[in-house]
Amino acid sequence: MNLFCFEECSFLSIIFDFLTTGWDNYLFWGDNCYLYKCPILHYLVYFGSDLELTFGNSPLPRTVQLEGDYRHVEGFQNRSLPKALLRVPFFRNYFENALKNITTYIFDPRWDQGLPRINADKDFSSPPERDLAGGKLVGGSPVNKLKDTDPVLSKERSKISYATIDFQSSFDIPTGYESLLGLKEFIQKKFDNVKAHT
Repeated sequence: MNLFCFEECSFLSIIFDFLTTGWDNYLFWGDNCYLYKCPILHYLVYFGSDLELTFGNSPLPRTVQLEGDYRHVEGFQNRSLPKALLRVPFFRNYFENALKNITTYIFDPRWDQGLPRINADKDFSSPPERDLAGGKLVGGSPVNKLKDTDPVLSKERSKISYATIDFQSSFDIPTGYESLLGLKEFIQKKFDNVKAHT
């Protein structure tokens, strides 16, 4: 029971990291995750944190961000937790079924079309003010500097730091950048790619 609780919670966090391409998280960069040990039942739970470089916003090329087959994501081969869990046929089957169900019933971009639009009357055409947590420019350099990555994409990320990208457009249309996809574009393409492999 305790082991399964650990696996179930951990798998949900790992699936979230995979579906959102959490570049700065455990599967991709190996950072920003926690293990919580329940003091009563003594099982461990893995969960990610620091989620700003997700949903098509990362210094990874599109092909990596939009990968639909989890087996092609390096973190599944070289990170100890998913590697160990997926070696066990029972847990591999559980993971693959959970990935399929979450993709089908939660990550599907058509899922929210019936929900009420609570902000339909608001104008999001101008970006909100940036602050330190959002990467405010200080002395001409972004506060949140990127870790080593592809040099071409590093230059693009630097350009993005100084660009003004219309807030609403960043949701609705492609941004024109290799490493920064529009939110709806990312979700639709990631969904299509994952569905093709589940």
